[in-house]
Amino acid sequence: AELVSEEHMQVALAAKHHAGNAGHTLLGGIEVIGSLIEAVGDAGHTALEPYAQQRLGNLLRYLAVEAQFMQEIAGNLAFSINDYQQRQAVRVQGGAA
Repeated sequence: AELVSEEHMQVALAAKHHAGNAGHTLLGGIEVIGSLIEAVGDAGHTALEPYAQQRLGNLLRYLAVEAQFMQEIAGNLAFSINDYQQRQAVRVQGGAA
């Protein structure tokens, strides 16, 4: 018998893919925001209110943290799925894992 149902494996695989995609989306968004800020600065429109600068800084920091977390989750899920698949293969072959 399987240690984990096929349905649960599919959920884990979907979560891994989602976490990876979300991480890439967040990182891409941070890059675009940086490009916009750079363009505004190059155009001479650098007079942002301190509150706006603070909020923008907070947003960028939050996006970076979330992107890092999503990358970590994707890596952890990939490791766990691979480990499970190896253990299951040994089990199916009649060995002990």
